Amino acid sequence: MHAHTTSTRTALGAPASTYVGSKVQTRARGVVLGGRVATLDVGARFKARGADLSKVELVQRSESDSGSTEVQIARLTARIVHLTEHLKEHKKDYATQRGLQMILGKRKRLMNYLMREDQDKYVQVMQTLNIRSKFTK
Repeated sequence: MHAHTTSTRTALGAPASTYVGSKVQTRARGVVLGGRVATLDVGARFKARGADLSKVELVQRSESDSGSTEVQIARLTARIVHLTEHLKEHKKDYATQRGLQMILGKRKRLMNYLMREDQDKYVQVMQTLNIRSKFTK
């Protein structure tokens, strides 16, 4: 017995999504929404649009460092500042509030890890990024 398969087409005639039974398989670059083609961004979840990432360079271990704990804390701090400014204008944006709380929790976990592993680096990062801490003054 064959599964029922249908596909929708974008404006250019390329298949946008395929329905196999009750599951939908979507192409990465084009999805048909209400007869129009919408594009999906396949890259990183957050590309720092509007966030100031200038302090990331101050905590990088090398020019190609993008994943160290210090860099992750700096990038999350930039997102926190950006979202805080957004919430000052949009006080009832509860989805953003939840996202901000999740980011704060992730940054806190990373800061606790850094404090356990290297207290001197922890203090340096907190001072560089102007983050309040029980160990910095």
